[in-house]
Parts: sequence; structure tokens; C-alpha cells
Amino acid sequence: MNKNQKRREQKRGAAAPQARPATPTAAPNRPAATAAQPAGNRLQTRGQRWATTALACVQNAARVSATRAEYKALVMKLPVLLRQSGIVQGLVFVRSRGELGETILNDLASVYGARSGDVLLGGARDEQLPGYLALSRDLIDAATWLRRFAQIELA
Repeated sequence: MNKNQKRREQKRGAAAPQARPATPTAAPNRPAATAAQPAGNRLQTRGQRWATTALACVQNAARVSATRAEYKALVMKLPVLLRQSGIVQGLVFVRSRGELGETILNDLASVYGARSGDVLLGGARDEQLPGYLALSRDLIDAATWLRRFAQIELA
């Protein structure tokens, strides 16, 4: 028997199926599931958090009847604007639209999780390429949540 044949035999012997335990066990890195968890402690995905915040922002904008149509028009264009122009140019354009633009910029910042639109814009300006690409993707996704709820709430 040569070396290769011995290795194959050793592998076959090690690969014998082992009996499984009768009861499933919890993964060592995860806590066991509890029957009742408080509502404040449930985990949410990033998309769920963004959707919740975007809905609140759009509902707040819906209360101001004077700017509903303008808010909706600019928010509907926002994801495409960010994709085509880049996030820095797109955010500066939105901010140039006056008080409404500041509102939309702050709404986008709150959906994303930034303190304000100015902080978001400054962070986008100072970001290195890998971070800028990730921020671009994230802001386009956050703007998409704003657009979805504007379509529903401001119809």
C-alpha cells in the first residue's frame, strides 16, 4: 500500500458518520431563545430601522400642507439624483432648494442615522473612496425609503 492509499483509508475511517444527539442543543455563541422578550429589546435590520424613521419623517412632512407637493417632487427624484450626480453634489443641490431642501436633507440624515444634514454632507465630503462608495450605496437606499413612503403618504 502506498502513501496515497493510506491517506484515503485514513480519511474514510475518519469520515464515518457519528450518531447525533437526541435533543438539539443551542449554538454556543447564541443565547437560548426565551418565550417572551420585551418589545423594546427586539432586533431590527437596518432596513427596518430606516423604514420606521422614513415613515415618521414623511408623515411629519405630510402635516404641512403647503409643502406636500414640493416635498414629494424632490424626494421622488432624490435616489436618482444621488446615483447620477454623486452624493456630495446631490446633497448640495438638495440643500440649495431653501428651507424645503434643508428639511429633506435633515430627513435623509435622520433616516441614515446622522445628527443633521450638515454633518452628513461634511462626512461625505471628507470620506475616502471605499467609505464614499459605501456611503453612496447607503444614502441611495435611505433615499429610496423616503421615496417609497412619499409615494404612499403624499399621494
